[in-house]
Parts: sequence; C-alpha cells; structure tokens
Amino acid sequence: MSPLQLEARGGAWIPKADLVGAQGFEGEASAGSSFGVHFMLKRGFISFVAGFSEHRFDCAQAECGEAVDFVSTAWDLGVRLNLRQEGIMPWVSLGATAAVFDAHVETGTGVMTEDSDLGWGYEVGAGALVPLGGQFFIDPGMRYGRSDVDFASRGTLEMRYIVVDLGLVLVF
Repeated sequence: MSPLQLEARGGAWIPKADLVGAQGFEGEASAGSSFGVHFMLKRGFISFVAGFSEHRFDCAQAECGEAVDFVSTAWDLGVRLNLRQEGIMPWVSLGATAAVFDAHVETGTGVMTEDSDLGWGYEVGAGALVPLGGQFFIDPGMRYGRSDVDFASRGTLEMRYIVVDLGLVLVF
C-alpha cells in the first residue's frame, strides 16, 4: 500500500451533551450532518492525518432560547494507529481541531449571523479500513469530540459530540 492517501468522509454529527456557556445558545442541540476531506501519510503502523471538516447542526428556540443554525468549520491534525498492515485494518485515532463557528440566529425580521473566534478541541476515534479492490478502501468510523469556541457577545460555547461517518479512501 502506498503511504499517501486521500479520504472524503460523510455522516452524522450527534450531540453528546447540551450546549453550554454561550448565552442564548445553551440547550439541547439536534443531530446534523458532518463531512470532511483528509490527507494521510502512512508510515508502518502510524498514519499522520491533516485535513478539513465541517459539522452542521441546530438548536431550536424552545431548547436554546433562540433558534440557531450552526456551521462549524475546522482544520484537523492528528495521528492514527493502524492495528494491522493488510486486509481489514482497524485503527484508533487522536487529533486536534481548530474551529470557527458561524451561528445563524433567527430574529423577528430575518437571520443574523454571528461568528466565533478560533476555538480549539480534540477528537478520539476508531474505525477500520476495508479494501474494495485496486486503490480504493471504505473507512467506517466513529469519533468522540469536544470543541470550545468564544462568541464575543455571548461567552464560550462548549460542545461534546459524536461523529459517525463513512469514508472513501483513495491510495496513491
């Protein structure tokens, strides 16, 4: 297997705890979508991962005090420990995220957008590379994450979540 890999992932973002810390944004978020694109450099049992991910979810006015649609855009950097070298290859991962959130807040006269400052977080996960044939693999996985971002007028939004997704991997 070549050491250079490109992966596109898509799946579900699921809240693990209520959103807390940012006035008007605190409450129970609903599940949403998640996608990402990552490059991986494999060296033996270790893969270095760098890429981009985006999560979309919302919080209803009845839950958060204001109706808010969130878009989290993050740069990801991490490592994977591949537990096998061929066949179906299970892996575990640890990574850091640097994210910016856009909050689209419904007002009586329309939608107002509030942007967060750059925030930091982490993800830990597990999955398995499954060969499809040739240069392609599928990569089902699950990750637990935490991300904290500051909204200047509201405070620091703290999130805990799970991402369940499926990747398509091209090995060069």
